[in-house]
Amino acid sequence: MYVATVDAGGTRTRFELRGPDGTVRCSHAGTTCHPAQVGLDAMARMLREGVERVASAAGAPMASTAVSLGVAGYGPGREGAVETALEDAFGDAAALLVASDAEVARVGALGGADGVLVVAGTGSIAVGSFDGLPVRVGGWGWPVGDEGSGAWLGREAVGLVLRRHDGRDPAGPLLDAAVCEALAVDRPEAIVGALAASRDQRRLLARAAPAAVSSARGGDGGAQALVDRAAAELARLANRAAEGHPGAPVSWTGGLFSAGDAVLGPFKAALDDTLVPQAPQGTPLDGAWMRAVRALNL
Repeated sequence: MYVATVDAGGTRTRFELRGPDGTVRCSHAGTTCHPAQVGLDAMARMLREGVERVASAAGAPMASTAVSLGVAGYGPGREGAVETALEDAFGDAAALLVASDAEVARVGALGGADGVLVVAGTGSIAVGSFDGLPVRVGGWGWPVGDEGSGAWLGREAVGLVLRRHDGRDPAGPLLDAAVCEALAVDRPEAIVGALAASRDQRRLLARAAPAAVSSARGGDGGAQALVDRAAAELARLANRAAEGHPGAPVSWTGGLFSAGDAVLGPFKAALDDTLVPQAPQGTPLDGAWMRAVRALNL
């Protein structure tokens, strides 16, 4: 049996087609298909098209292909609607497995073992599993949650730039210029107009997160304080998810962590002393494959 593995995150969607031995035969990447951004019908269509693309390229008929998906937007109160849309789209597949993008990332990062994964991309969440019982902390979405995420950090950076523009906070030209460049505006007062004109404010604000990190590295104290706060919020997610499990491994994934020690350093420092930071062992696509292997006895 072939397995199509999918990591459908809030920013992009990645597809792989693996043979019975787990070897990747074909891969493809596309834009996000988050149901909150494109709708359920478009989500299902985009996922179907991506799976068909890699399956066709590898010569794998759908009837012999299991589909293992990790989907952003698949969470409390939304599982049924997402599952129905995907069951309709993949009714001819050999099997269909649906989980959140965070869950497949957790399985991949921890090699299927117990522990906690913190995801910090455009949004944020901590997911864990202990003795077969799932744990979820955060992930409530924009704008009411997603603390420590790219969108959260970008929003905080924009707020600081605008306060500096008013004279309410001390000036800091590094962050101010970097945020304006990231949002493609020529002056701070133009930021509000850019946000008002955006069809996806969350993703636009997330573009300012790397500006905050680079400015912190350059010595902007205000930017450093924001990055430290983001890291502390992410550690709070992990600490709560692992509560009662001393010695639990805590791993991480997502674009914000790609900044390396600038984020990982304060994140690890804010973790509970009883927890064990562990670099990711595998990718979300590896996690989707592992879920299929276990569920289907491959």
